[in-house]
Order: sequence, then structure tokens, then C-alpha cells
Amino acid sequence: MKKRRYSFIEKDDNRKSRRSLCLTAVSGVMTIILFMYSSSRAGDVGSVAGTFGLIAAVFALIAFVYGVQALSGGEEKQRLAVISTVLSGVVLIIWFGVCLLGIHRMT
Repeated sequence: MKKRRYSFIEKDDNRKSRRSLCLTAVSGVMTIILFMYSSSRAGDVGSVAGTFGLIAAVFALIAFVYGVQALSGGEEKQRLAVISTVLSGVVLIIWFGVCLLGIHRMT
């Protein structure tokens, strides 16, 4: 019969998962603000909003990478890593769709 070791010590969240969650939150808030601003101006927002959109997409990409790295970590809790990876993936898909719509409108 195999002996099993049980640990009742509270495990901490990984530092990368916390960074990923923070970057995901910043990216999501920036995305919502930019979509509201763009809809209020009927899509004529200019290059400053495009720059902020690019920054939001890069933040989401970095958050996704941090989340995947936190998931591949060892003994830490992975709840925050899963949440941030899924949310940053959703934000990345949204920005990918925005880019595809923009390219489609240009042609």
C-alpha cells in the first residue's frame, strides 16, 4: 500500500499569475474605454486611440505569456493563473478581431 503525503500548508499564488492578472485588468479596462470612446465618435478616433489600442493588445499578450508561464509552475496555486490566462486570451481575440475588421474595411 502506497503512503500519501498530505499538506495542510496554505500555498501562495505565483508572482507571475498576479502580474498577469494586473496586466489583464489594465488591458481590459483600456479596451472597454477605447470601445466606448470609439462608439461615441462614430469610429473616427485618430492615431492616439490606435496607439492606446496597440498598447492594450501588447499588455494582453504579455499577460497571456505570464499566465502560461505561471500555469507551468510547480507547487503554487493556479487559480489566478487560469483566470488571467483565459481573460487575457479573450482580450487578445477581441483585438485580433478588431484588426481583422480594420483590414477588411481598408480593402
